[in-house]
Amino acid sequence: MKKVKLNIDKQAIRQFFLQHVEKIVFAGFAICSVLIVFKAMGGDRYELTSDDLLREIDRAKVHIENSPPEPEDPNIGPGNEVNLSPFQQDAYQHKHIWNPPLFDLKLRPEPKLFSIRGLRGSAGMGAVNVPARGATDERGGKRGARWIVLTAIVPLRQQAEEYANCYANSVHPDPQKDTVEYLGYAVQRAEVTSPGNTANLDWSVTLWSRGVEKDLQTRFGVQRGGELVDEKYLDEDLTLPLLPWIDASWGPEVAHPPEIPLLANTGTEPKQPDPAVPADTREASGDNPFGGAPEAAPQQPQPTAGNPLAEDEESVEFKLFRVFDCTVEPGKQYCYRVQLGLKNPNDGVDPRYLAQSDLAERSFLLTAFSDPSEIISVPPDTQLLARTVMSSAAEPTGKIVVVRWVNETGTQAYEEFPVTRGKVLNYKGQSGSGDIDYRTNAIALDLRGGKRTMGEVRLDQPAEFLFLGPDGTLMVHNELDDLADYEKYTQRSDKPASDASQAPDQSLPGAGDDLGKQLGTPMQ
Repeated sequence: MKKVKLNIDKQAIRQFFLQHVEKIVFAGFAICSVLIVFKAMGGDRYELTSDDLLREIDRAKVHIENSPPEPEDPNIGPGNEVNLSPFQQDAYQHKHIWNPPLFDLKLRPEPKLFSIRGLRGSAGMGAVNVPARGATDERGGKRGARWIVLTAIVPLRQQAEEYANCYANSVHPDPQKDTVEYLGYAVQRAEVTSPGNTANLDWSVTLWSRGVEKDLQTRFGVQRGGELVDEKYLDEDLTLPLLPWIDASWGPEVAHPPEIPLLANTGTEPKQPDPAVPADTREASGDNPFGGAPEAAPQQPQPTAGNPLAEDEESVEFKLFRVFDCTVEPGKQYCYRVQLGLKNPNDGVDPRYLAQSDLAERSFLLTAFSDPSEIISVPPDTQLLARTVMSSAAEPTGKIVVVRWVNETGTQAYEEFPVTRGKVLNYKGQSGSGDIDYRTNAIALDLRGGKRTMGEVRLDQPAEFLFLGPDGTLMVHNELDDLADYEKYTQRSDKPASDASQAPDQSLPGAGDDLGKQLGTPMQ
């Protein structure tokens, strides 16, 4: 008998499954569904009905209400202390982070802080309008003030970029914390007694932002809102409002051109003070010299992740630092340096997320001190101006004008006095506001001028004076050089009521002493 040989065509089998695979899979699902339904129909049924369940619930409530309460532990109660061991949190912490990030994240560091740039200052004096502080307060009105105004630029954008680089790929990012927020400043002042030696200055006077602003509000009633600089450059914690100057207007010294120009140079009208703007009442505390948060801070645009600036500040590269030091003394010279305070972005962050555990100990951070400013000289209260010299064969005589700043009334008084060689220039005079002490403690060493020039046009030579100042410096004054200052002061000063030919007061030190014979030969 011949055996039947089974012929299996592998290609045909493969082709069969490729053409009918979806039918085979569907048939498998159908068989499984039938088996599940059959198994469910043959299982045990739950015999209780919905009414039976409601009765069981009522029975449980009755049992709970009728059960006696647990007996009280006599060791727990008033007067009895229970000694419990401290809770060991470490034993319950997870050793591994759930849902770890896809990329390696660094622990939160402390950002690099940038100081102000281009610190500059300008000294001045003027009359300000001081408001009365009560119905019976008579101290309001026009008063004098001396000041040095300091300005600098704050690198806001550079600081924001540093924050973004620090916290963009760090653990526990927080857009509300990881934003640049300035809290205030510390200004250190040193008196310069020797302009040639500024390497070893005594930085013993420190002016904190809260104290400076409170002093200006108390003394001069300074209000925010009247500005000569665009609002986008202002920061209420870094930019002090302008003093209410009466007799003159502020100029570039209260801005910082070219980085921060005046509004007048941008075609925008300056804003007037707004009495509705409340004063900042934050007080410095023991651990935070910049004070706490304001009671009702205005709502500001919020920063977003990767952008530690508010939306309205994205286009601003710098903020304006501006402060007024109204505690300076006339005739002195000063240098300044500034340190800024910022809110600590790691304040309140769990130490597990910090590169160093002590980064969250303080609520604020301090920048390094800026480079010192140039030497700033406060004008003395008295100024000498050359007027005329009357030449003679014997001894020339001349006339000078002494301008005196009266700080109590905020006015400039001036009078014209005679002068000869060797005279100590201390005088007494009068003005509309009373007696004025024109004390300069300077000495007239020499004077010349007044002679007629030769030629077709006969002109008098301008008067020149050589003075020895009270600090030992020599000062040369020329009639033509002093003309502009003379016209400036006489146009806005208290005009004299006394005789302009008044001689030096003999009661003042050095008045009337003839030192001309001891001073050498006159100027040639």
